[in-house]
Amino acid sequence: MKEAESDSFGACLKRYREARGLSQEELAERAGVHPNTISAIERGEHLPRKSTVELLIKALDLSEQEAEYLRKLWFRDLLRRRRRTTSPVFWFNVPLPAPGQLYGRSREQRVLLRRAAMKGGCTSIVGPRRIGKTWLLSYLSQMVKEERGSRFRIGFLDAALPGCETAEEFTACAIRELHGSPDSFEARRGLKSLESLVRTITSKGQTPILCIDGFGRFGNRAAFDLSFFTELRAITQLGLGLATASRHTLFEIIGDYGDTSGLFNVFRQCKLGVFTLQEAETFIDAKGAEAGFSLEEQDVLRRYGRCGDGFFPLRLQLAGELLLEDKQLAASEDPDAYRPDDPHYWQEFEQDFQASYREVMHGEAPC
Repeated sequence: MKEAESDSFGACLKRYREARGLSQEELAERAGVHPNTISAIERGEHLPRKSTVELLIKALDLSEQEAEYLRKLWFRDLLRRRRRTTSPVFWFNVPLPAPGQLYGRSREQRVLLRRAAMKGGCTSIVGPRRIGKTWLLSYLSQMVKEERGSRFRIGFLDAALPGCETAEEFTACAIRELHGSPDSFEARRGLKSLESLVRTITSKGQTPILCIDGFGRFGNRAAFDLSFFTELRAITQLGLGLATASRHTLFEIIGDYGDTSGLFNVFRQCKLGVFTLQEAETFIDAKGAEAGFSLEEQDVLRRYGRCGDGFFPLRLQLAGELLLEDKQLAASEDPDAYRPDDPHYWQEFEQDFQASYREVMHGEAPC
């Protein structure tokens, strides 16, 4: 079915319901929702959760084509509503927007900034997936650019990029980040070109710093051999500061090469884990005030943010984002979007939270 620009989720749901000869009450009973909910959806006053959309699809026994069309309309309406909301408070699964948005990690922040100020100071951030390693590298990059001025030249690259599969390609990316263009330093010469650039930068009294996210990728590619790691270590002795992020330690990534090249010996390792209670409370207090959350709503962040004996930053961000979205929709156009006294609301909230979290963690969720 061709999607019309003027079509809406509510209007389409009404067509499908009437085509099957169902009343709003009958559809509501089949889907397990309140009849008023169906009425509000069809009037365009309420956009249901994704889990409720699937219940409606099943209750209507839609064909695959009809179901896909209804899902597309729901997603389009969701994006339109989100564009009308206010500026974000929570930042779930997006790049670090500003240094001040990095909560906790005080020790790691100090280590990164202090070693960045050292000639050839190198830091390795190690931790599980989605624990905040990339945000820490971004924090360093943004702080250096904002506060350190012309004393530093900093670059940021992701080792997972297709253009970083060989030593020559890595060099081209690194030079582009630190210099702007690899052409004048003949990136095809590999790390010799990076050496030349580092010498040029340091001769001007500047400190070059290269942030490398996903450093573990280098350990899975034959192109990065003993010579590569040995030469890279030597370049750090000329003044190049490295800040890396990876799931495993440099010794585990480099293997036997590490012992021979000595690369990991020039690094200070920062092992990243879950938030402590104090870090979580700082986040909840600050973000709760910014979002206008009540004490009960702040408890929602505590409950969903907990991960074992600590708090997982990504879970805190997700819980806050979902809760604030519902509150904003309830305040602006749909009172039914936030029903804190209704147990069914929290069942829907739980389903949406777990679905979003599992999808991001790809089955590797620690909690």
